[in-house]
Amino acid sequence: MRVNFDDEFRKASQGAFPMLKFHSATYIKAGKKLTVRFMIEASAAKNFDSDMQRRVSETVAKMFDKIATAVEYIRTYADDETVRTQIYAFFNKTNRMAYRYLSDDTVKIAVDDEGIKVNLFFDDPTADFLESAKVREQLTEWLYYCFNPPAAVAIRRTGKPADEVPVEGAPARKREFAGFAPRLIEIALGERIYERGNIGGINQKPGYIADLTSPADLVVVCGKVSGVSMREYRNKKYDPSAPKKQPETLQMVRFSLDDTTGLVECVCFPTPAKVADIERLRNGDTVVCTGKAGISAHTGAISVAVNAVFRCTIDAESLKTVKTRPVPSSYSCIKPQAYVPPQVLKGSLVAYAEDAPEKKTDDPVPAAMLGKTFVVFDFEATDSNMSAVPIELSALKIVDGAPTETFGSLLSPGMPIPPRITELTGINDKMVDGMPSITDILPDFYKFTRGAVLVGHNIDGYDFPLLRKYADKEGYLFDNETCDTLLLARKHFTELRRFSLEELTKHFEIYHADAHRAMADVYATAEILKLLFRRMESEE
Repeated sequence: MRVNFDDEFRKASQGAFPMLKFHSATYIKAGKKLTVRFMIEASAAKNFDSDMQRRVSETVAKMFDKIATAVEYIRTYADDETVRTQIYAFFNKTNRMAYRYLSDDTVKIAVDDEGIKVNLFFDDPTADFLESAKVREQLTEWLYYCFNPPAAVAIRRTGKPADEVPVEGAPARKREFAGFAPRLIEIALGERIYERGNIGGINQKPGYIADLTSPADLVVVCGKVSGVSMREYRNKKYDPSAPKKQPETLQMVRFSLDDTTGLVECVCFPTPAKVADIERLRNGDTVVCTGKAGISAHTGAISVAVNAVFRCTIDAESLKTVKTRPVPSSYSCIKPQAYVPPQVLKGSLVAYAEDAPEKKTDDPVPAAMLGKTFVVFDFEATDSNMSAVPIELSALKIVDGAPTETFGSLLSPGMPIPPRITELTGINDKMVDGMPSITDILPDFYKFTRGAVLVGHNIDGYDFPLLRKYADKEGYLFDNETCDTLLLARKHFTELRRFSLEELTKHFEIYHADAHRAMADVYATAEILKLLFRRMESEE
């Protein structure tokens, strides 16, 4: 529709308004009124005067002379940072597995007079995954609705240097992507058991269930089925005066899926015509499912709302059973300390436990924090990519909105700390001499974080992958749910253009002395987390 309307509008206006691009339209049937929205760049909007707006309204009215019309304008602004923000938002909404690999190394953006050029640099498995999911086309579509300039998206491969044509701005070979390698499972697709809508097939490789730790709009998982159950629930759309239009009750099917790395709850809401299809699912079946991952109101854990189920055969060679160590019975290297609030933060989230009762009444804990345990953590390390070695780890445990314990230590990287890192963090070789390594403290941090939601600023893009890089080798499976305050800030603090921790603390006047020291960043992130939950509550 958008292309046709753009063409028709240009014809009707005789090309007088090249600065406008059709965005969307809403038709209210009851009032027979059509509202048309155009996008206009902020720079062009300065010269888009009231007379031009009147002429646009008249042109649209002539195009739809049988109904009432109105015109609205959406201002857009495109630079590297705003485009990057929208790309991160796209991957968070559509594919969280790919989201964790995004960084300055993997996303290259150029904005000029010719439009927006985006190059995504990934190794071969990730590129295969993105291409099979038609990510290039979907991201191009996404950017169309975000910005006026045309966008061109390309996926570049970094895994086969001999086949790659050199591209200006491509990342160095040693930094192919910022994250641990994607863990995908090879399957042979079988017959369809169930689908909601017209899925037709599954063209993506499933990922490890162990890696499914956050909500995502699109996930693919496989494994053995168990615990199949079906129950009825009342149809909210049921109208007693028109019983044939909607049934009074509908079916809900639950089952668990186990791929040997983890177990996830799956739920289906089949239409009456599809109930017989999903009833063919049996305990012990090996299937692959696609759907949307979210937090289950039933269990409070990650679950998958399934859109399609196919039988499949799993290639065991592609799936390595994750062997995990048990939770240590006691702390051996680093012990948590009882939380003591910093004086400068009195009255803030991290001082909440000590606030007076009347303060708690005036400033209650956000509902999203009740009944949950969060561990806010942060690394300082020798570099900003996955070749980094941690030199400091700090964490704060928050239970029901109140801080309870801290955990942390300087860490020996087993190598000289680069001068630029010392200049940034203040941590030098002498300070880490004789300190434990990241491997030494993993058992204790594993114990400290069990059952908690892990929180960090860019946790999905850096801290969590870095943690998994070392933990996986030692057999400690950090399968916690994660909460990325950078991602949430981009989504909910829409009045801002910069989302670094320093920019956020400056804007919201949050105390953040000793920035780039792990515990200072942890306290600041905890404050941002509370503000985010407050903003989210106000948006509901």
